[in-house]
Amino acid sequence: MKFLAVSVSLVLMSAAHAAEVVATKVNPTNGHAYSVVRGDDPQRGISWADANEYAKSMGGHLVVINDEAENKWLVQTFPADAENSFDYYYWIGLTDADKEGTFQWVNGEPFEYACWYGAEPNNAGTGEDYVQMYNFPAGDFSWNDLPNRPIFSDDRSDAPMSAIVETPTQDQISQTKSEQESFAGLYFEVNGAGNPIRIVDIGGDRFEIRTPNWTGIGFWDRLRNRYEGVYRYPGHPWGDSDRYDVVGYHRMEPLGDGEFEVTAVGNLTNNLPVVPYVMKRVEESPATPSETGKGVVDSLHSGGDE
Repeated sequence: MKFLAVSVSLVLMSAAHAAEVVATKVNPTNGHAYSVVRGDDPQRGISWADANEYAKSMGGHLVVINDEAENKWLVQTFPADAENSFDYYYWIGLTDADKEGTFQWVNGEPFEYACWYGAEPNNAGTGEDYVQMYNFPAGDFSWNDLPNRPIFSDDRSDAPMSAIVETPTQDQISQTKSEQESFAGLYFEVNGAGNPIRIVDIGGDRFEIRTPNWTGIGFWDRLRNRYEGVYRYPGHPWGDSDRYDVVGYHRMEPLGDGEFEVTAVGNLTNNLPVVPYVMKRVEESPATPSETGKGVVDSLHSGGDE
């Protein structure tokens, strides 16, 4: 995903729908910029799908709310426009359109915090697969599921939908670009005996990871400034299929000076504790994807299990 600078007066056009940014503020806790987006005709509102596409055109995504503090900051920072009845209902980046009852954030982050209103979500009516926030006290500033439409309900033309888009600031863009550009290379575990890993830039914010025992692929999340991906043990000559024929999750966050904190969940089907560790880049890599084949894997010395 390619992020662009945000301007308070920014007005963008998307193929699906025209919209307008009417306010932008930076959250001092995480440094992200948040923008209120309305439809090109604010009285008509904007649907979730159109707001989602517009967020992408801004280089961000519909807001992902990670905790109560972030939820509170949003409602305190962007109060509803009582004079014109705008922004009482905000779209956020949560949906269960792929699987009913399984809500997912649009950027793939784990869904761990929720602020549902009363008995919501209840999927009342038809296709209530998209989530909005009640931006007023009577709604407890909480969440509700709705169909993909630009107004709160078919009989409430006076209640247009708005949206909140989350993007990085220009400083964060510069920082994450620097981290990403130097991410590829050869890494060894700090104070450990794990196998080294080779990281190769394969373009489009994507990277491939290779070790003697497993391979992985993922992307650089410019908003969170970190690598996230999956890996697979394709089987092992030792025959320990329970341990090696698995799919896992892999995250690497920069610590500075070429070091990254690594979080690896070796088997997504178990509940074993996850213990982060640190790896350090010892060689920057101009490698191309074609160099991540058998020759590179064979060149990495064997150590303990990664």
